[in-house]
Amino acid sequence: MKTPSIVGSVVLIGSLALAASSYADARSITLVSEVEVRNDSVYLSDLMSGSSAAAVREAAEKTFISVAPQPGETRILSGVTVRSILRRESVLAGVVVPSEIVIHRSGRLITREEVAAAINDALGHAGIPGGEEIRPGDITFSAPVMTSAASPDLEVLRFDMDPAIQEAKFFLRSRAERRSPPFVVTAHSANLESAASPREKNVPANTASALSGSIVLVRPGQLARMFLVSGTTMQLQLDVVPLESGRLGQEIRVRIPGKTKILQAEVVGAGQLEARF
Repeated sequence: MKTPSIVGSVVLIGSLALAASSYADARSITLVSEVEVRNDSVYLSDLMSGSSAAAVREAAEKTFISVAPQPGETRILSGVTVRSILRRESVLAGVVVPSEIVIHRSGRLITREEVAAAINDALGHAGIPGGEEIRPGDITFSAPVMTSAASPDLEVLRFDMDPAIQEAKFFLRSRAERRSPPFVVTAHSANLESAASPREKNVPANTASALSGSIVLVRPGQLARMFLVSGTTMQLQLDVVPLESGRLGQEIRVRIPGKTKILQAEVVGAGQLEARF
């Protein structure tokens, strides 16, 4: 019988010791019952407190737990749900999980200054320069909007102007918060009359198409995200399959994967649609 080499025996013993140590460390880990996160996704490592073995920490950073709530909001995960996820991880099977975990998403309010800067940039690119810029004080939010990003990188999706009453509605989204729905602000300013006069600027009073151009933002068969909105508040978001191409502001037919019912939704961004009810 061939005798194992001393080097091979040492390597085997060392590997077993490391595995045993990692498993012991995993069994000693108790997940937190409340945590604040900044990113779109929650991983097991976000729920762990204190230090742990490198092998355990590395596995935890790859274990997806849940989509994070919207900035400034809270989500509660049941311990049963978390344990069912961990059951697939043999090294982490012994982690102690509380009955529920409260996840807070850090956030701050998007400011009028940030919105005004995005609007004035969009007006300039659309070829609608006014005598003066839209000022932060001219802007009213339909509802408070939160962001977790240092810079929300706002993009104006479309705007509708009515110079007669010196009012405009702007539909924006944060490129830094891809999962956040678009939001609406209203601007009241005398500058709007000079910025969008149909007679003097050759721009239609309702300039929903001023930013849309000819860029196709949604393509048939390519999964897109649809936001279901009631009033100015998002109620639900889900994945849909577009049945036709769509440009900004266009209404197209979509269906939910696995379902046969056809729905109508408006294109509001790249791979994003909105339906109101």
